[in-house]
Amino acid sequence: MKTVLLIRHGKSSWKKKGQKDYDRPLNRRGLTDAPLMFKALKKRSLLPDKVWTSTANRAISTATLLFDSLDDVPISGSKDLYLAEPKQYIKHLKKTDKEKDIVALVGHNPGITELAEQLTGVRFDNVPTLGIVGISFDCKKWKDLPKHGKLLFFDYPKMFK
Repeated sequence: MKTVLLIRHGKSSWKKKGQKDYDRPLNRRGLTDAPLMFKALKKRSLLPDKVWTSTANRAISTATLLFDSLDDVPISGSKDLYLAEPKQYIKHLKKTDKEKDIVALVGHNPGITELAEQLTGVRFDNVPTLGIVGISFDCKKWKDLPKHGKLLFFDYPKMFK
């Protein structure tokens, strides 16, 4: 059994005019929502063994805020996850070591929402900032990931406020 946590980055700042989209940081809400969502994952006993993240500032900051406190959980940044399509996320999942059972993917919309819909067959319309979709798969190796999994949960910050 394998589990994927699809995570959209936290709310980002638009304060600095002319700043490249890739470089935008998290805003105050993005910073305060991360600990809230970490607690939600901890309560579910679903903390990742491996984290793949876009290297955009807001995504890598989200991944770090969520999971940097976990010992021995590698966080790997990949530039090709910036504004990625579902196939890019799946490519990273399939190259994950088989020993890792829970993998978090931190990225951007529309890719995260499209991937959640593709993997579950459920229509989400929009995974909000710092929303997390948990999906389980009946397989032993990531390279054997089936096309569809089972939706475990869909959490987002406003549920906990």
